[in-house]
Amino acid sequence: MSDQHSHLPSRDEGKDGEKVYEAEVIHEEYRSGSSSGERREGATFRSTAWNWTSMRGGMGGMGGFDVASRYAPAVTLFLLFVVLFRFGFLAGLGFLFFYAVGAAFSTVQLVRRMAEGKSVNPWPWRVGNWALSFLLAGWLSGGFR
Repeated sequence: MSDQHSHLPSRDEGKDGEKVYEAEVIHEEYRSGSSSGERREGATFRSTAWNWTSMRGGMGGMGGFDVASRYAPAVTLFLLFVVLFRFGFLAGLGFLFFYAVGAAFSTVQLVRRMAEGKSVNPWPWRVGNWALSFLLAGWLSGGFR
């Protein structure tokens, strides 16, 4: 190890007499060698690069951690057209307003839950937001008489 990396301390001695220990392997699947990794002395060294496109299935639509999140804007647009054709232009504006307010609340709630380390499922919030926005826009426009 010190032949290739002379700037690193050896395993037995560190700075000022400190002991340097090997890292503990927690997940065994990371220990096995692969074509993308390089195996040296029982450990696997992999180069990992993060980019925005690698998160396409993750945070692709600004609020979803699932592959199906790409359908959420299409559903919202479909509901907007339904409200526009069924209840009118002002009801469509109302639907957009109520949806934006609900999306802001759901984003705050989901970010708070992620910060606490809890699992996040954005779909109940989305479905509830769509339903509430549709019902409020229809009710305020008088379309349910």
